Amino acid sequence: IRRQRALARVAAAEAAEAETA
Repeated sequence: IRRQRALARVAAAEAAEAETA
């Protein structure tokens, strides 16, 4: 599940970056 959590964190970071842009 650690990998899934990491993937979710990456997705959240990408979404936040896209929202900032």
